[in-house]
Order: sequence, then C-alpha cells, then structure tokens
Amino acid sequence: MTDCTHSSATMAPATMADKLMSFARARKRQLFAPFAGVLLALGLGACGTNYDGLSMQAMGEPPAYKLDSGDRVAINVFGEENLSGEYEVDQSGIVSLPLAGRVTVANLTTQDAERTIAKRLSQGFVSNPNVTVSVVRHRPFYVLGEVAHPGGYPFYSGASVLSAVAVAGGYTYRAEKFGIRLLRQGGDGTAQPQKITPGTYIQPGDIIIVPERWF
Repeated sequence: MTDCTHSSATMAPATMADKLMSFARARKRQLFAPFAGVLLALGLGACGTNYDGLSMQAMGEPPAYKLDSGDRVAINVFGEENLSGEYEVDQSGIVSLPLAGRVTVANLTTQDAERTIAKRLSQGFVSNPNVTVSVVRHRPFYVLGEVAHPGGYPFYSGASVLSAVAVAGGYTYRAEKFGIRLLRQGGDGTAQPQKITPGTYIQPGDIIIVPERWF
C-alpha cells in the first residue's frame, strides 16, 4: 500500500505538468490562428512573397547576370587600346564608346554585350573585332526594415535572401522572419513582388523588406 501511495505521489506532478504543457500548446495555437489567417491574406495571398522559413535550398543556379543602369563595365577590344576602357551604363541602359557610339546593353549578359559591341565595331570601324566585357562594379541591392543596418549593399555573385540579411547585420528582435518580401524591377520599370525562400538568389537592384512582427 505504501508503494502504491508513493507511486501516486511521484506521478502526480508529472501528470500535472503534461496537462499544463498540453493546455499551453493548445492556447498558443488558439491565439496564433487569427493572425496566421491575416498573414496569409496579406502576404502569400496578395503578393506571393512569403516563405515558410524552413527551406534553405536555393532555387537552382544563380541566374545569368544582366547589365543595367548603374553598372560599371570594363570593355576590352583586342589590339585597340583607344577603344578599351571602363564605361558606366547610363540611365537609359547605354554605354557610349569611341567610334561605335551609343550601344544599348541593358538586359544583356556580358557575353551578349560582347557580341553586340563587336557587331557595331565591325560595321566599318574595326576588322574582326575581338571584344571582352566584364563587370567592374555591380549596382547595389537593398535590405530594409527590421535588420541591424538597413541600406544598400554592393551585389556579389551567389547572394541569397538570407545572406543579404546577414550582410545587413542580421534580424532585429522585432523582425518577422516569416514575412520577408522581395521586390524586383519588372520590364515596365515597376517593382514586382517575387516568390522567395531564404535561399532564393537575389539580383542587383532587388529590395528585400523585413517587416516588424505584430506580437
């Protein structure tokens, strides 16, 4: 009888703890449910930019880099020192070259730009031009909102949403890590929301927004 009483006494606190834990978990789900619906409606439902905060896998290989306004490129024309140098891509997506004049390079990869410039130079300026194009300075990406150091940062190859947040000093304690948004300039010049995961590769000019959590 004594053993039974002792057993009941030792089991009672554990049973009570289990009940309290179960109650706490149920209460947490109950409190979170209304907010989860709002988050879904405002984030994933409206913009398709939320992520589940779990997957760290990047979405395939980094996309081919395409030139645009703000990039600085080195253009080398083999055997033609007067034509070689560093050039800024202007607001119209154009580089101004000796002899070749104004050449549009916006939305071109460096390989495409090489072919475009070579074609222009071959039109009575240089015989069989051999052109190489490389990016000297990329245009920046931006991390805004609840990070330690919001602002613009130089783009680097292979940068992802998560590494961009790390470059900006990491999350603040108020950050809503499950509601990050990414805006990217579309063909019409407007910012378009993108569907992302933490491992999604970013592009120059992207704007990453880390919102403030609500509770």
